[in-house]
Amino acid sequence: MKESDPQDRTVRRFAWPGQTRCRELWRRLIGQGLAPHQMSLAIALGATIGVLPTIWGTSLICFFCAWLFGLNQVAVQAVNYLVYPLQIALFLPFAMCGQKLFPGCFGDGDLLSVGILQSGWSCIDDSLLTTQFSALTGWVLSTPFIASTVYLAVFSLCKVLRYQQSSAAKAFSR
Repeated sequence: MKESDPQDRTVRRFAWPGQTRCRELWRRLIGQGLAPHQMSLAIALGATIGVLPTIWGTSLICFFCAWLFGLNQVAVQAVNYLVYPLQIALFLPFAMCGQKLFPGCFGDGDLLSVGILQSGWSCIDDSLLTTQFSALTGWVLSTPFIASTVYLAVFSLCKVLRYQQSSAAKAFSR
């Protein structure tokens, strides 16, 4: 049996069909030279609308908002799709927030309890509608905090990365 040379370590990676196309897309996106403000706003908008507690339309809403504000569509939609698991995970916390803040509007019962599921279709419809509205209320109330936190974090990160990139370019040119 032949012993392999430790210097000869060629690792073959599996390339999925769209890998090179995806890399090119990211290179073009980064190479567009977006200002930190624009990139931060695009990411904050995509993240905030991406966790909207609905089962419809976040992509369409992100598209129109990005078009309205003149933001990068790819960045907004990419973040929208990346936060989709958060949308599912935050549905009930948003609903509980809306129900706690406005108990008279959304009732005082459990959200989607087993008893409601056993009662009948009309109660299920009413419960789902009530839960949806209470989740939307919780989302609307927390949206300023989500958007401002994401915007400030990404803006600070972009500034740091641009500073490091410019200082590396200066050091290289010397």
